[in-house]
Amino acid sequence: MSGTVSFWRVDLVHRLSPLWYATAMTQVRTTYVGIHEAKTHLSELIRRVAAGEEIVISRGGKPVARLSPVIRRVPILGVDEGVFTVPDDFNEMTEEELALFDGDEFEL
Repeated sequence: MSGTVSFWRVDLVHRLSPLWYATAMTQVRTTYVGIHEAKTHLSELIRRVAAGEEIVISRGGKPVARLSPVIRRVPILGVDEGVFTVPDDFNEMTEEELALFDGDEFEL
């Protein structure tokens, strides 16, 4: 079973906050190839996947694997601004806390 199909896919992309999602509709071109063809032309299939195509590999006419492009996520800085405030004494440590870093007084 070899052929090409185009369809629309809606991707949910997780950003920094677990409650914030961005949806992106993209048209995806999917090609179906047999396992023998995939083994013979793997480097060519990977080049096509890197260009944005999706490849479905089938064995005996039944899909068994999918090659798809890696989604590169770009962090969005400042999404959680104002959610957390750094306390004024954040960098200050007591003598007891400093002693823990020396390792001399460490006991299990």
